[in-house]
Amino acid sequence: MFLKKSQFTRNGKPYTYYKIVSTYKDESGRNRHKLVKHLGKLSDEEAEKVRRVLKGQGKLPIDKSGAIDSGKQLVEISMETLPKYANVDYIFICMNDGTTEAQVKEILDSPIWKTLPAVKNNKVHMLDYKTYLHYDPISILGQADLIADMLVKNAK
Repeated sequence: MFLKKSQFTRNGKPYTYYKIVSTYKDESGRNRHKLVKHLGKLSDEEAEKVRRVLKGQGKLPIDKSGAIDSGKQLVEISMETLPKYANVDYIFICMNDGTTEAQVKEILDSPIWKTLPAVKNNKVHMLDYKTYLHYDPISILGQADLIADMLVKNAK
């Protein structure tokens, strides 16, 4: 994903707005762009913050255990291996409905958890289970919108 700046002039007045765009390949292998989120007018400083956030996305650690590319919807990992998977700029947490407060507290109070870069930099987002439970195309688009809003708000 990247930040796209669009400029135009109407009735002699210049306008600038921003949007988040993703790139994909069509059936013939050509690169195409897809709008992810309209951001509207941003200051230069806000735009730069969003750019930095987006540049940090997509950097996953090499997974030699196969957990990420296992094809499974859920893979259990130990707290000791968490830094291998969560050595990232941002963390989004969505606890299952049956997760107890004690289980959440055990994770969030763990010394290992507190060493993660996203935790140290206050870049952890708790997601509502009922909002992120569904994974049909329409739900995923709405969820992507909500996450984009979180990232933009956090960048300001």
